[in-house]
Amino acid sequence: MAIARVKEVVSFEEFETQVKEKCYDSLADAVNKVYEPKKTQMKNMKIIFIFGILFGFLAFFVPLLVVYLTDFNIIYLSIALILCIIPCLILISVSEFFKKRTKKELSKELSKINFYQTAFKATSQMSFDGLGDIDNASLLRTQNFVSKDIPNYATKTLINQFNFKLFDKYSSDFYNINYQWVVEYKNNKTTYNRWRSYVFINIKDEVKKLVPFALFNNTISIGFEKVKLENQEFNSKANLQSNDQIGIRTIFTPLTQELIMETRKKQEGMLFSKTSMFLIGNYIVLAGDSSEGFMVINFPFSFSAEKIINSIYKDIIKDVYSFYLALSYAIIPPYLSDDRN
Repeated sequence: MAIARVKEVVSFEEFETQVKEKCYDSLADAVNKVYEPKKTQMKNMKIIFIFGILFGFLAFFVPLLVVYLTDFNIIYLSIALILCIIPCLILISVSEFFKKRTKKELSKELSKINFYQTAFKATSQMSFDGLGDIDNASLLRTQNFVSKDIPNYATKTLINQFNFKLFDKYSSDFYNINYQWVVEYKNNKTTYNRWRSYVFINIKDEVKKLVPFALFNNTISIGFEKVKLENQEFNSKANLQSNDQIGIRTIFTPLTQELIMETRKKQEGMLFSKTSMFLIGNYIVLAGDSSEGFMVINFPFSFSAEKIINSIYKDIIKDVYSFYLALSYAIIPPYLSDDRN
């Protein structure tokens, strides 16, 4: 059985090149399938939308002009408002109805192709198994890895989840969870929202030869001792903990430490960031901050098919690269077997 070599994390540009070859054309085909039959409608609706906005501006400026010319004659002012506001509302309503209907059709078409599965295959390290059932068991499974700054009374909502395999071998589960809570202070209520993502990688077949540890841990107390290694930046920021001071050094080699710190810097501004990693029991657990739309296709409406294609593509590539960076914490250290090497 081959042991996975220490793997450098690829740059966003290199990663995008791998994924674009697999995703972009099929994405363009899906969008054009919806947009091509609506070309004439798109042009007309764009004009209607522009005129709706124009009447909206007139609804503000014309009454001011009427007030100035008629010395605030209420009848003329009312007529001016009606003549501007009603067309504005009608035109924008027609445009919005068309936009919602088109976006619904596009979402239906996009759902026929699993772009995340395609992107995962392009990375060669992940394979997408499929969407999982949303249930409360997922919330219970992740509760020990919730960030300390999220209160216990926060309402938890599972946004999405899926299953995948690392190296086409290790069965893994992903969860994205929203935490919402309300804070009252001097009769004022403030609602807070946080999103956290979790990955559970099943390593039960190899757990006997691995050393339990915690990395970037600010969440749970597990009785491990602090481990000091060669890299001072790694020591000050990674907070590596283990109950095997010698064995842990075979995992976190000097090169591994350096690559993990480089990954940490690349994660800044990503959708899945500030990742903590644990090897506890039969699982490697990754936990970190995420966002509402992470690993879900989101796109604003546009009358231009090209703009829609680029918007969706950027959303997919940022999602998957953010996920890849977080997963790199488990990929970099040379302890998981990769039979493909």
